[in-house]
Formats: sequence, structure tokens, C-alpha cells
Amino acid sequence: MLPENGSELAVFKALEKGNLGFDELLAVTGMASSELLSTLTVMQIRKMIDPLPGKRYQIRIDSL
Repeated sequence: MLPENGSELAVFKALEKGNLGFDELLAVTGMASSELLSTLTVMQIRKMIDPLPGKRYQIRIDSL
């Protein structure tokens, strides 16, 4: 599944380099925490990313 908007695209591009934590994603994407949290939630629902322990995220392998 492909990103549908700029926020999803920014998160997807950041996670292409490997799994990142929430704070790292905030720094890389420049999003507000509320925007990042809602984007991550939508991307999880759409099965684009998987949460990892320690508030880390990775691209879901079958979404590539």
C-alpha cells in the first residue's frame, strides 16, 4: 500500500532507512506530535507499518 498524503510519505521515507522511535520520527519529519501520532495510527490501520517495542516503528514487509 502506498502513502496517500504528505504526512504518510514523510513517515514512509524516514522508515525506509530502518526502524525509528517516535522521537526520532518527530525530528526527521518535522511534524507536530499530534500529527505524527495520528499519521502513525492511520498507517498501522492501513497495514503500512508495524509498531515495535519501545515506541519504535518499521515498514511492514508485505507493504513494500
